[in-house]
Amino acid sequence: MFEKERLPDIIKNFIRFSNEGLKKFKILAGYHQYFAVRKAIESTKNATVTDGKGGVFWHTQGSGKSLSMVFYAHLLQEALDSPTIVVIIGFTGTPIAAKD
Repeated sequence: MFEKERLPDIIKNFIRFSNEGLKKFKILAGYHQYFAVRKAIESTKNATVTDGKGGVFWHTQGSGKSLSMVFYAHLLQEALDSPTIVVIIGFTGTPIAAKD
């Protein structure tokens, strides 16, 4: 994960800060989030010039999908010219899970 060329990318694009509660802390993407988001960005860029199908982002429960979507949406703004981002949450679980 920490190849020399990746470190600036991780520092710039894959660290977020919490804004919940009294304590503030940094959130660093896991390796699976880093590689999935990078692959999703490339897939989306490719889809804009081919068939328009960008694929699906799939992880297991508790893997940080919501946070991955934050990283993805941030990078998508840089990768594409003024993209429209629609977030659909398809679960009936605890709403706090979608706050990542």
